[in-house]
Amino acid sequence: VNLSRVGGAPVSVSLKGQHYTYPQEDFFGLGRESQTEDRTNYLLEATEAGATVAWTPTTLLTVSGGVSYLQPRIGSGTDSRFPSTEEQFDPQTLPGLTSQSDYVRGDASVALDWRDNPLHPHAGGRYGIQFSDFRDQELSAYGFRRVAVDLQQYVPLPNRYRTLALRAAAVFTDPHDGQEVPFFYQPTLGGSQALRGFREFRFRDQNSLLMTAEYRWEAWWALDGALFVDAGTVAPTRQGLSLRDLDVSYGAGFRLHSNRAFAARLDLAVSREGFIPLLRFEHVF
Repeated sequence: VNLSRVGGAPVSVSLKGQHYTYPQEDFFGLGRESQTEDRTNYLLEATEAGATVAWTPTTLLTVSGGVSYLQPRIGSGTDSRFPSTEEQFDPQTLPGLTSQSDYVRGDASVALDWRDNPLHPHAGGRYGIQFSDFRDQELSAYGFRRVAVDLQQYVPLPNRYRTLALRAAAVFTDPHDGQEVPFFYQPTLGGSQALRGFREFRFRDQNSLLMTAEYRWEAWWALDGALFVDAGTVAPTRQGLSLRDLDVSYGAGFRLHSNRAFAARLDLAVSREGFIPLLRFEHVF
């Protein structure tokens, strides 16, 4: 439920509740040294409810804050092709695998957005940062803080039908004193939004870094072509995020759109682990 311009002010309020069950989430191990041969799967089920208030003092700036209550649960995966995660990985080295807690999550974010069209941008940029605090309500074992930074820039080339789209994103987590970050809340790379030449959730650790560049051109009024390259890495510490340890994927794609909005994309991505086609109905960024 979204309420805009509450009381006539540049303030919006969003109320959200959801329950989801993902019975075959992939897990390959922690760190960039994890192996495809160690692929397992687990059940992730959660109920979440929360509220967010956003203030937009100008058309370019949005400041928001919110609070949520989270009830995640982990179980055995149902994909019979691969072992369930608890069968292959030691619960003592994988925080949150055998015991989970409820959380109160607080968020605060700020974003500067001057894209010419957020639904299908060709120029401008969006710079955002979000701070989150996850408070363990039951075990006092898995509380942590998270900072997510997302920087996007769209550079129009001399021909207005061509655009260079750039993105840099990072996620940092820090456990509360004497606690740990549960593995299912740690940042991941791989899949349709990040490091597209690798399977979803291929790399996972307490910190992640991602860089993406796309050259887009209009092949037809409703169809864009794209060439892209993604590079990223994960590490247990911020200091471990080294540009010398980046995994890379690259490829080509097509984007279907109207005059004002994005509709769908097909990406054909390649990495050291093979070829992955991706059909999605959301922009990569």
